[in-house]
Amino acid sequence: MKFIKPHLWIILLTLVIILPVFAHLTDMPVELWDESRLASNAFEMLQTGNLWVTTYDYQPDMWNTKPPLMIWLMSLSMKVFGTGELGIRIPSALAAICTFFLVFWFTNKILGNKRTAFIAAFVLVTTGGYVKQHGTRTGDYDALLAFFTTAYIFMYFLYLQTDKGKYLLWFFIYIAGAILTKGIAGFFFLPALFIYTLIQRRLANIFNNRYFYIGLGIFLFLTVGYYLLREHYNPGYIAAVMENEISGRFGTVIEGHSGGPMFYVTLLSTAHFTFWIMLFLLGIVIGVLSADKVIQNLTIYLSLVVVMFYFILSASESKLYWYDLPVFPIMAVITAIGVSYIISYVSMHSLASKKVRTIAYVSILVFIFVLPYYNIIDFVLSPHTGTDENSSMALYMKSVREGKRKLDGYFFTNDSKTDQNINYYLKIHPTKLPYKDVNDLIPSDKVIIFSPSIKEHINKNYDFEIVESIGDVKVCQIIKIKSPVNTF
Repeated sequence: MKFIKPHLWIILLTLVIILPVFAHLTDMPVELWDESRLASNAFEMLQTGNLWVTTYDYQPDMWNTKPPLMIWLMSLSMKVFGTGELGIRIPSALAAICTFFLVFWFTNKILGNKRTAFIAAFVLVTTGGYVKQHGTRTGDYDALLAFFTTAYIFMYFLYLQTDKGKYLLWFFIYIAGAILTKGIAGFFFLPALFIYTLIQRRLANIFNNRYFYIGLGIFLFLTVGYYLLREHYNPGYIAAVMENEISGRFGTVIEGHSGGPMFYVTLLSTAHFTFWIMLFLLGIVIGVLSADKVIQNLTIYLSLVVVMFYFILSASESKLYWYDLPVFPIMAVITAIGVSYIISYVSMHSLASKKVRTIAYVSILVFIFVLPYYNIIDFVLSPHTGTDENSSMALYMKSVREGKRKLDGYFFTNDSKTDQNINYYLKIHPTKLPYKDVNDLIPSDKVIIFSPSIKEHINKNYDFEIVESIGDVKVCQIIKIKSPVNTF
């Protein structure tokens, strides 16, 4: 690929990432749980101007106790792009773009090879565990967290390679960004960095560097400063953080999110990194055996990061399929070493004939670049919403927000307050939508329902007719009250 001029690699990478990041970004309705919770936090922050205490239903949010960096960015995005799906998801999309270019920049800086740098970014673009819902495609913490963790891992290696204090300063700044994004999850890569420092016998060197203490001071000011400030305005916050993020989520199974010790390894090979897993393993072998000391050190360093990260995730009692997202930029760099080796080998070694060599070269390029990119494009161009009742209601409320459906005096009831994404759509509607408790309905009321429990309650206590039906969403007009009404 020597025929590609240096600046064209940047243009090519830009073209490659546009569709996976932005295509059909707003097709899916706001998702239940994390995305809708963060969206509510950001919307309420935009309404109240309270930057320090995140709220839910305008009360301090003690269920989602993460620091507010993502909420700040999402609130700013809503101010620019509106409170719909685009405003919610732009911060994650931009974090992904920054991560793609960060991977390209770092790989090129260390290896001095733009082709390998492009391949590393390309591997990440086509990684199913990275470009997905609850990743780069939704308004969740994880894409922003991945940017900061990737950045501090890269900065630390650059410091160890160059002894330049500026990289140590950036290391601490990016750690602060990771902590202010998702709390304790920002620390998960640090044990590997500490072990590698011991292996390299550089610990004393770091402690003797004044930039270490300057950086540490910046880190403590930003992170500890926020936690103390939040505790001042919201007493009990730090205790809630300890319960939710350490003794709770790590030490026990939260909300039924469990899995065995091979949970993440299985995901890696069957869904998240399926296409690249063998080339990743090849990259480790090639890198560790390389005569180039920089490549060897880089491979050992990044491989240790990957192994330790999966060890920590697997030790946690609570397991969720998106928790491993931050590791994929690291795995992409190792994979690129293996892919680049294959391309170089085929292009430099003669096979049976020039014709055979050309066919082999083109075949490898198609297999490595065309197929994985086709798969990720197929995914983003054909988004699939869930088939459950909440997904049906979320699509219904999305169409209301877009002005495609009128409510015509319909009442909302208990299930709309329970599900966080539906509650979010109610919050952002330009007018306050009418609400009635399911026990207080009277004849002629038209009520929108979707959950099985509410449907069962109405069926037992009211005579009604269905005036509109969209999937699991039903609009029921109450005709008569059965006596007595059993309280829901």
